[in-house]
Amino acid sequence: MSGEFNGMQQGVRESAPLAAYIHCSCHCLNLALAKCATVNEINSVITAINEIAKFINNSDKRTAVLMRHIAAEYPSVAHTRLQKYCETRWVQRHNSVAIFSEIFNVILSALEISLWPADQNGFKARCFFNTMQASSFFVPFITLRKVLAITSPVVVALQNPAIDLLECVENVRRVVEQLEDWRLNEDIYRSWFKKAEQLCGEEITIPRVCRRQTNCTNVPADTAIEYYRRAVFNR
Repeated sequence: MSGEFNGMQQGVRESAPLAAYIHCSCHCLNLALAKCATVNEINSVITAINEIAKFINNSDKRTAVLMRHIAAEYPSVAHTRLQKYCETRWVQRHNSVAIFSEIFNVILSALEISLWPADQNGFKARCFFNTMQASSFFVPFITLRKVLAITSPVVVALQNPAIDLLECVENVRRVVEQLEDWRLNEDIYRSWFKKAEQLCGEEITIPRVCRRQTNCTNVPADTAIEYYRRAVFNR
């Protein structure tokens, strides 16, 4: 689409030489959000959400178990299926994380039932179940959910056919200011960490680190709250 020699950009300029090519603002926002996936902990959460959604949705039996638990525990919830973390549909990124968060306990219950068969699917269910209960899952998950929640309205506005450029610029400016305020506000991070511990149901601990690591985060910290602030929140 954007190729200056053979893409749509060149085709338009052949008919209108003075036409200016401007990058899709929604695509630019997508690139900015995708940058957060370079943080190992965030990338692990995104991968887990994707794989769990595929695991449950690819089986009618597991889907039925999930729907039964949703009807029993959250009868007012409209969603009955999980959504994958879509690579291109940016609004759906927020939806997938929001749905996962809303029915978190139900997903655990569905995976616990799926542990029964002693086969490959039972092994996968156990792995996903343990991943969702690991203390290293919760702080990145809460952080991802909060960031996507404030960027989702901007994504919707940028895809509106009747887009107002000045309004969108102002929305983006407010989001940037909000993110900067979060990074500087110790109380906000501590409230997120507390929510992560409440969701975890136990005290969050520092994951195993060693002196030399190349593929895992290895930041110096004496406490878990300090570790995740440096490893996730302030990256």
